Amino acid sequence: PPRLKVLAQEGQDSSQSQDLPQSQDPSREADAGGSSKGGRIKTIYSSYDMEAEVPEDGTYEITVEYIQPEYNTRDLIIDVKINGSLPFPEAEGITLPRIYQNDGGIRRDANDNEIAPRQVMVLTPVTHTLMNTSGFYEGSYRFSLKKGKNNIHIDCTNPDVEILGLT
Repeated sequence: PPRLKVLAQEGQDSSQSQDLPQSQDPSREADAGGSSKGGRIKTIYSSYDMEAEVPEDGTYEITVEYIQPEYNTRDLIIDVKINGSLPFPEAEGITLPRIYQNDGGIRRDANDNEIAPRQVMVLTPVTHTLMNTSGFYEGSYRFSLKKGKNNIHIDCTNPDVEILGLT
């Protein structure tokens, strides 16, 4: 599928990565449609907006670059709106995976048994193409975008998730 072209912000070259405008004031809102699902209210910790220009009407994959908070091990959940609305129900509550790596190599004990290394969270920027992680759908999500400029809005429902960019 086609890729998104990120428009340059004031004075920036579009070939360089850009910081996304964000709001970091926690706000509360009812889940989709103004009603709360099961009476729950969702807290939005930060929001990011960007414009993407696409060459033609079509469906596009969105890849997110983010930094995961090191002290919080809960799932990282985002909501994605395109041009002000939720494009499909699954665009609410998308999970960004936590990425771990080995802390050292495989060791051996006194009986020559292999001991797996401890897992540590990757604290450098990671990228992830948005997809369903529940196993109901195969492949990445496809977002319908119109030719020209499109607004992509992301709400983070976890504290300290930092969205660095979209492609």
